[in-house]
Amino acid sequence: MSRSLSQYEGAGGFNSSTSVDIPRLGGKPGAQAHYLHDLRKLHADAGKALQDFVDLKPTGSCPTVMRRWVEAMYWFGQARREKSDFIALVKIGISLDVLAKGGKNKGILALASAIMSLAPEDAVTSDGQSLASFVKKLYDEGRSKIAHGGSLALLQELPLEIENADAFAANILTGYVACAANYTGNDAYEDFLAATPSILPILKSSGP
Repeated sequence: MSRSLSQYEGAGGFNSSTSVDIPRLGGKPGAQAHYLHDLRKLHADAGKALQDFVDLKPTGSCPTVMRRWVEAMYWFGQARREKSDFIALVKIGISLDVLAKGGKNKGILALASAIMSLAPEDAVTSDGQSLASFVKKLYDEGRSKIAHGGSLALLQELPLEIENADAFAANILTGYVACAANYTGNDAYEDFLAATPSILPILKSSGP
């Protein structure tokens, strides 16, 4: 919702206007059903994570790994609701840091490399920016320097476009929960991370 005020020269009062943009699923008839069908596995995987989060005695194979995803999703949700782009970037960095067990730049890079099946030097943007460079800008220059006062952010250009940072984090979060839903090893982040490359072929073979 947005509200605006205007005043014409010589006028005694203000003119006001309000507009509302309501979120919706558009498209041709049946598009919504297809959209939900394509996301059914993601919904099921997210459901497993939420169940492990709320149960006092979780029955899943890796409740700690799943709970980490739920907490990271909280920060990601906060980032998407944030009005200021520079604060949203900080919260995206926090989300990925939580997901990578506080591993900071190196931990996020290792997790992203595993989930995306990319080497640190591989390009992840249309302008050829490497995965390592992208993560460094997101965490070191975005999350850390802005949050800790090392960089001033108001009216300054961000180290990354917020849309790219958002899409990157969404990709990692989606891949993480999908892998966790198919993981049967020890309930430890380090073991889960090591097993991720072997889980990805299972996800691809199972289809949408």
